[in-house]
Amino acid sequence: MNRTNICKNIVQSIKDYITDQVKLEPHRVEKHFVRRRKLSLLQVIIYLFFSSKASMFQNLSQIREELGTLSFPDVSKQALSKARQFINPSLFKELYYLSVDLFYSQIPSRKLWQGYHLFAVDGSRIELPNSKSTFDFFGEMSSYPDPNRRYTMGLASIIYDVLDD
Repeated sequence: MNRTNICKNIVQSIKDYITDQVKLEPHRVEKHFVRRRKLSLLQVIIYLFFSSKASMFQNLSQIREELGTLSFPDVSKQALSKARQFINPSLFKELYYLSVDLFYSQIPSRKLWQGYHLFAVDGSRIELPNSKSTFDFFGEMSSYPDPNRRYTMGLASIIYDVLDD
């Protein structure tokens, strides 16, 4: 199977997953997305996937224009920003594993370098948003020369399969 078809299968599998309410249920923060509101859990997820580095207003406009069948409601930027806080990050971890498992199960053979799988790893520090919940969960730090400035740092890393992209 060629890579284009593999990617199509991955996108279709992700689409099937996020449109299945039973599969989404464990990734909904308790007591949220329960009542009928303007924004559904699916709409918030699609916004997160579809948005770019453009402004929130531009991203919303583009979604309404290009995904008209979604009927994305007219909501404030604050409502969208708040709604996305109630999606459990486990959803994105699950979708990542789904895509990786599908990719490796469908490629005909893994490429090797001198008999080895070749991976590259990179990491970075990220300053997390300042909020009470972030400070409670991750702790807080202060900076020099201004000890009154409080912040929280996170570590991120990625591993990349160099030969199989």
